Amino acid sequence: MLNPGINHIEFWVSVLEKSLTFYSGLFEIISWKEQNKNGFRTGSTEIFFKEANISVNDTIGTRYICFQAVELSIVDQV
Repeated sequence: MLNPGINHIEFWVSVLEKSLTFYSGLFEIISWKEQNKNGFRTGSTEIFFKEANISVNDTIGTRYICFQAVELSIVDQV
C-alpha cells in the first residue's frame, strides 16, 4: 500500500564529494541509510545528489521533488 508523501528529492551540488562527506555524516546521525554512492534513504523517502556545472543564471540546491500519491485518480486530479 502506498502512503502519501515525498518519494524522492534530487539536489544539485557544486562539488559532489564535499557534499557527500557532509551529508553522509548528517544522515548517519539522523539514521538515514546510504542507498548507493550518491543517495540516501529513510523509510520510503530517498535523496539523491548530482554534481552540476552551473552557469551564472543557474543555482544549486533542490532540482525536483517527486511526490507520491496513493491513487492514480489523485494524480489525474492534480
